[in-house]
Amino acid sequence: MHKPLPVVQAFAKRYLAAQFSRHPERVPGCGPYNLASWQPGRQLTLTRKPKWWADRVSPQPPQLQAYPHGINYQIIPDAATAVLALRRGNIDLYPLIPATEFARLQQSPADRRHLQFLTADSYEFLAAHFNTRAPLLQDRLTRQALTHLFNVPALIQATQLGHAYASVGLISPRVKQFYNDSLPLLKYSPEQTAQLLRQAGWQQQPERNWSRITEAGTQQQLRLSVSYRAGEPSFETAALQFQAAAAAVGIPIELRPTEASLLNRQQQQGSTQISLLNLSGNPFAYDFTPILHSQSTGLYNISGFGTPSSDRLIEAIAKEDNPVAKARLLRRFQQLIYEERPLTVLYFLQYRIAAARRLGKIAVSGLKPGYIVTSIHSDSVAQER
Repeated sequence: MHKPLPVVQAFAKRYLAAQFSRHPERVPGCGPYNLASWQPGRQLTLTRKPKWWADRVSPQPPQLQAYPHGINYQIIPDAATAVLALRRGNIDLYPLIPATEFARLQQSPADRRHLQFLTADSYEFLAAHFNTRAPLLQDRLTRQALTHLFNVPALIQATQLGHAYASVGLISPRVKQFYNDSLPLLKYSPEQTAQLLRQAGWQQQPERNWSRITEAGTQQQLRLSVSYRAGEPSFETAALQFQAAAAAVGIPIELRPTEASLLNRQQQQGSTQISLLNLSGNPFAYDFTPILHSQSTGLYNISGFGTPSSDRLIEAIAKEDNPVAKARLLRRFQQLIYEERPLTVLYFLQYRIAAARRLGKIAVSGLKPGYIVTSIHSDSVAQER
């Protein structure tokens, strides 16, 4: 990747030095709210400007609506504590609520009387990334074989209690204009795994492990590791399911739960083999340069994938404005990634929201945090975790 220009670096340094996040009065901004108070790690309060320029706009489009007089964001890391605060009325809204807590509240008649439950199809997905720089994962047939060891329907039920949906790739199936529906969804099939491994030159030995001889004449043993952020239940469940399925066909898998910053460094250095992580897209832009362009290897392209033709396709998609032409390019791109398998999308998440009924109708969104706080009409302070 190209280094930032000196003038850009100088601007960034001045911007950070001004600490605008701590001193918003230095740049009032054109939005409807001012920062009233901020206790790091605890809470943040915004108050509505008494005179805001967009109040004079009529009719007012949704993006300029700003109904709450105040918004107080509460930081409650523990899900059980956050749920208790919601039930007691200490907070009014809990977004991105864990599936188990969401289901438990829905099953309670008392909670259903004063809470409303909402979901939004998101653009965030869980994916398995294969490091194509790793000697064992350089050929696409091996990567294809391994993808058939993920039982996606079972994972959706186990980790999200059904609040997720499968996809053939990086485009959400909800975006029908761009989604390549000609591709079949990933199928859990250990038999297909074994077949593809043989096509890739692997041979299963009498003791059931797999090995092959490389072009250089050295022997490879198919033993792999799965890295993921420690403390994330959905990653842990997916890793354990994959490990069990792989063991059943004779592939030893080592699980490596890792602290987030260390994992990020390992991925950038190319020292991981298979990684599980969430990525987020949006419906407004389709630029896959950061995660799959060859120039992004060592930064966010942790798979190390990229060829001249795939780079050109990614660049063409980012530049194309015509919807019909963009759809055609995106379908080609999805087909390419489906065949090459530098990563496999396991499922797209649904955001879950529990909120006090007195807030009235809440507009949900596929972008985090899953709802549009400025559209809430209640005069009370809307609060979120």
